[in-house]
This record gives sequence, C-alpha cells and structure tokens, in this order.
Amino acid sequence: MYLETRKSMTTMLRLGLILFSLQLAAQPDTLFVQANKDYQAHDYALAASRYDSIVKQGIANAETYYNLGNAHFRLGHIGLAILNYERALRINPSDEDALHNLDIANKQIVDTFTPVPAPITERIVRGIGVIDSNVWSLVALFFGALMLMTIALFLFKQRKDWFGAIAIIALILMLVSEVFAWSVHQLESRNYAIITAPNTYVKSGPSDQGTDLFILHEGTKVRVLDIYERWQKVRLPDGKMGWMPFDDAHVI
Repeated sequence: MYLETRKSMTTMLRLGLILFSLQLAAQPDTLFVQANKDYQAHDYALAASRYDSIVKQGIANAETYYNLGNAHFRLGHIGLAILNYERALRINPSDEDALHNLDIANKQIVDTFTPVPAPITERIVRGIGVIDSNVWSLVALFFGALMLMTIALFLFKQRKDWFGAIAIIALILMLVSEVFAWSVHQLESRNYAIITAPNTYVKSGPSDQGTDLFILHEGTKVRVLDIYERWQKVRLPDGKMGWMPFDDAHVI
C-alpha cells in the first residue's frame, strides 16, 4: 500500500511539473496575443508593457522587438523605437518592415554627423558582404595548407614546374584571408547603443565633474568603446569620443 501511494504521488508530481512547464511555455504566446490586441485597440502603453515582459523573459524574437518598436514609436519614444527596430534587425537583417520603420524613425533624430571614412579593409569587407570571421579563418587555413603542400612539392620533386609560384600565391591569399578574418571579427565585436534619454551631456571623463564636451539627443546611435562603473565611453560617427551616463543609452 505504501509503495502504491508513493508511486501515485510521484505520478501526480510529474504531471504537475509537466502542466506547469506547459503553462510557462504558453505564457509568452498569450502575452504576445494580448499585446497585439492592445496595440490594435490603440492602447500602446499597455502593448509596450506586455511586449517588454516577453523581452525580459529572454525569449523575444524579431517580431516581438519589431512590435515593441512600433508601440514606442506610437508613444513618441523615438529612442526606444529605434533601439527595438535595431534589435529586430540584428536577428533578421532582411526584415523590410523593420528597415522601413527604422528609416522613418531615424529621420526624426536631431543629431547629424559627417562620418569618418572607414578603413579600406572594412570598406572592402562591407562591399563583398560581411562573412563570418570563422569562415575567413577557415579560408586562411586552406591557403596555408596549400602553401605548405606546394613548398614540400617544390623541395622534394625534381620537376619544380609552378610549385614555387603557387606557394607564393597561396601565401598572399592566406595573408589576405587573415586580414579579412581580423576585420570581420572587429566588426562583429563592436557594441552599439541607442540614446534613449531626451538628451545627455558627453563628458571628458567618467565623472560628473568632467568637462561637458557636447550634447546628444534621443535616438542617436553611438559605438560603445568602454564601460566604467555607471559610465560608458562612446564614439560618434564623426570620430568624436567622450563619456556619458550608462543609463542614458541601451546596447542594441
């Protein structure tokens, strides 16, 4: 009797855990549907709150970020709208709706810059399409192996033919691939943030006592170079740098 009771209790516990897991799995979908209904009812604040709840659970997809961006745009929160459009595009870079709405939101940004020309390697990489740095590393390994093989053939074969020339070409291609791998890795490792505060003063150092260098406004995209306590060092498209309060911008 004891064994049967214990077995029954174990079965009930397992069923309870399964039902609880299913409820947790269904909750984001329920929130998403409710948020969509709130948005259609023009209750953009409640819709944004529900979408944000999904994001905080760490299970948001591109569509959630896109809808959250739309809700913030309707509320006049340009910085948060741009932030979420950018996050949606990080997941799905080909989302035409997100690209279109991001372009509309960006036109409302106050700050304008004259970008500093990118290094030639970066321009070449962007021109041919950003391939994963691991792919470029594999390409470099391939040419490195080809170079070693042709050197061996050049040294041990009686007929040299074109082995020496092939080895030199392979060496050059290996070095070029390594440069591209490094350049793409640099692009991949960059962190960008969107200013979500109405405005923020960029200072000469990570302190309230630092000298005010310039002011930035909501929606501006900056590159994050460093973080120190409650400050982050940023670079602008025109090359200017400075420190701004950490809470005034959110990383994409």
